[in-house]
Amino acid sequence: MLIQLSPRDLTWNFVRVSVNPDKTDWPLVVEHLVGIFNEPIRALLDRSRITLLETAFDIYGVPHEDLYVYGMRTNKTTAIFDGGNNFYFGVQGAHRVYVHYDKRKHITYDNSKRPLQGREPLPNQSISRIEIRHKRANQGEAITFQNAVELHKYFRPISIFHIPKTTQGFTVEEGLRLKVAKYESLIVATKKMPRRQKENFIGKLKKYRFFLFKDINFEQQLERALCRLIEI
Repeated sequence: MLIQLSPRDLTWNFVRVSVNPDKTDWPLVVEHLVGIFNEPIRALLDRSRITLLETAFDIYGVPHEDLYVYGMRTNKTTAIFDGGNNFYFGVQGAHRVYVHYDKRKHITYDNSKRPLQGREPLPNQSISRIEIRHKRANQGEAITFQNAVELHKYFRPISIFHIPKTTQGFTVEEGLRLKVAKYESLIVATKKMPRRQKENFIGKLKKYRFFLFKDINFEQQLERALCRLIEI
């Protein structure tokens, strides 16, 4: 999470705080901010804005390159830090961007820059990290601690599928469309299919569906995370 206590006039002084409450000694950060401004942390956060809020969850035992998304266009980029692939859903300039990547590779890369005692244990199985990066609220206004818990209402109704490389039951054409979908997303790969053929293809995919975004209680997760920042 990136929090900015700032005026609109950039010539004035302002403070930016980038924090992951799970990996940061947040009470120490609060003590420092309160000491600077001589105000309670709730008062400071009430008039601050969140310039980046990431909602993330992990899927264990599933290689991220076997995950497919239906409902949004996909952009694929190569992550320079580890040579893996990042998959982005939605337009880069949108209010929120969806991304999934290989978390195990990311941990390996981070550990390569840390001293031995500060390294994170490396999981013995694949981990796919899925993030929703919120940059602005629904109408383009700044994210605040008041409207942040409403962000989940504007998630796209996308589905996540796990389709292993050894999957049987797809025709040759459907297999080719799956390869295209890896770079262009399922929604693009099925765009010009005849209606009945498309319905049959999507029907086959349903048995590989992991979940729908609407089935996840993001509201509760966001509310708990924000409360942890205030209730010290």
